[in-house]
Amino acid sequence: MVVEGVPITYTPDQFPEIYDILNNPSSALVVDPVSASLGLNLGAMGFVGKQRGDEGKGTEAYNAIHGNHVNGEPGVAVKIGGGPGAGHEFIPEGEAEIVFRLLPAAVDSSWKQVLGRGVLAHPGILVQEIELMENRGYDISSNRVMIDGAAFLTWEAHAARDAAEEQQRGDKKIGTTKSGVGPAESDRVARKGLRISDLQLSPEALREKVAEEVDRQNRILDSLDAE
Repeated sequence: MVVEGVPITYTPDQFPEIYDILNNPSSALVVDPVSASLGLNLGAMGFVGKQRGDEGKGTEAYNAIHGNHVNGEPGVAVKIGGGPGAGHEFIPEGEAEIVFRLLPAAVDSSWKQVLGRGVLAHPGILVQEIELMENRGYDISSNRVMIDGAAFLTWEAHAARDAAEEQQRGDKKIGTTKSGVGPAESDRVARKGLRISDLQLSPEALREKVAEEVDRQNRILDSLDAE
């Protein structure tokens, strides 16, 4: 916060009442669970990261899924957002570590893996993860691993823009992973670019869309003085 040109820094201990609300919320602030009579799934569980990665979402998701499976409760694991900028790791019992950047951390055949439409999906990375599962002996059939056609298709141009934008920031760099997540999300929100469903177009229609997208990305990169 800046007051009359002078920056002011606040610290958490200046607002103990906020911490009290968070740790001991009033019943008036707590929303009652939706009634089961509505037919909704009250057993659903979500994992949300509040940092820029490193919260252990992959491990927690895998443990929750594995625990439910042990209790005889197969289900559906859905990734609803995010992109390939960070890996989510987990260690199946008796196996080597697995790191997924796109697929949700569910590899058991009784669970479906769904890549949702809010995900920034890089086709190459997605194929690598599916091949990793196949090489480990896991089921990768289409009735178990599913991809929403509306998921946004991110590719190397987004990474190039990410790097160019970071370079332009000079000493104000934000520490991006340069994986293209920022530019790709900007395009997704602006409803520009390609979607995974475009890969199912006829060769001629796909070639036309790709040419238009390459031209658009090149114009952006030229404006950033990127090579």
